[in-house]
Formats: sequence, C-alpha cells, structure tokens
Amino acid sequence: MHFNEILKYGDKKLEIYHLIIANEDSDAGKFYNPYAYNFIENIYNLVSEPKKFDIFEEVKTNFKILSDTILNDNIEDVPFTDNDKIIKDKIIKLNLEKELNLKKCYIDELGFSLFKTGNFEPKYNYFKPDENTLEIRLEIPGNGKCDVNHKVMGDKTVIKVKGIKNKDKDPKEPNYNLFNIREFSEFELNIALKTEDLQISKIKEQYPKFKNGICFIQYELFTKAENQSAAVEDEV
Repeated sequence: MHFNEILKYGDKKLEIYHLIIANEDSDAGKFYNPYAYNFIENIYNLVSEPKKFDIFEEVKTNFKILSDTILNDNIEDVPFTDNDKIIKDKIIKLNLEKELNLKKCYIDELGFSLFKTGNFEPKYNYFKPDENTLEIRLEIPGNGKCDVNHKVMGDKTVIKVKGIKNKDKDPKEPNYNLFNIREFSEFELNIALKTEDLQISKIKEQYPKFKNGICFIQYELFTKAENQSAAVEDEV
C-alpha cells in the first residue's frame, strides 16, 4: 500500500512515495512489509548507476541531523550501539540511559508543521495597523529576549522568532519555591503567512522592542504600486 505526491521546486519536480512499514512480528508488519520491501526493491532496480552505501551509518547520520528538529536533547556526541549488536537485536539504538525529550509538534491554521523547542511558547497575534505595516505582538512577560528573521518558503513567508524566557533571580534556593507552574525555556516560534497576501520588505528599525510584557515586531510591507512595478519589470 502506498501513495505518492509531487512537489515542485521552481521548474523541478520531486516525486515522493509514502510507504507503511511496521514491526515485522506484528499483524500490520506481516500485511504491509512484503509490499513495501518489494516496492523499494523495484525502485532500486530502476536506478541506472546504483552505488553501495552503509545503511547503518546512513541511518545514524540522518537521525542525528533530524534530532535538532525533533529533540530537545543534544545527542551529537552520543554513540550508537555497535553494528554486531544492531544485527543481533535488530534495532539501532543510542547508548543513552535517560529517556529522550521530544519537542512538541503542532500544525498551524495554514497546515505548517511547527516544533516547540521548550515548555514556554508565547501567545501572539498579528494585524495591519496601516497598509504598509505588519505588526506582531507576543506575550513574553518578565525576563525574556528574542531575535527575529524571515524567509520565503514556497508560497509562504515564515517569520522565525527565537528567544529565551529566563528564570527570575529570586527565590535563590529551590526549596523556597512553595508552588510554581510558570514556564521558562528557550523557544522558537514560526509564524507562516501566505506570501500572496502579505509581501514583507524588511523589519523596521528599533524592532523588536518590549513594553509591559509584550514584544512588538513591525515589518514594512511592499505597497500595491511597488508590486505592480516589479511585475511589469519582470515581464520585460
């Protein structure tokens, strides 16, 4: 069982196949795995110049690359079990005693997948105070700071806000805390906007800035006249 999708990057197309592979001893594994393995083998047979590669090392390397996105833990220097043990136990595993701490993942209203880097996540809103300005307001009360940048990704413009919500200096001793449900951590917030609706030029000077527990961010937007001028120049 599989389905595929075609993604476009400029004038290039990338075809992606989705397969289901389950534990080989499970009912799902017995049902899905033979088809998935045959499908993969047939795809490899279509490769004109296949090259050998170490599948264990490829899995280890790519997992560590992916770990920055899905894990709060830094596993860069953590080794995996040796290959003999992998073959014997049929599992590739980190030599790590503690449990890994996964980032929380959610999907925003535009279908954009976002991962939280910590417990604290600022609430926010955005609006246009005038035709040439986009304003974003984030709730970051207390001892916090952040940096802002943006980039265009396909049909979306993603504004990335990275920062930290620091703990207060007091109380100095942990046992002085009688009760605490406040959240402190590094955070990364990705705000995805439809590029066709809001075309960002640059962040305004002196932003971001804080006032009364609110972080204010303002971006300059291209005007309709600037968009039309750019479109005419592109056509020439």
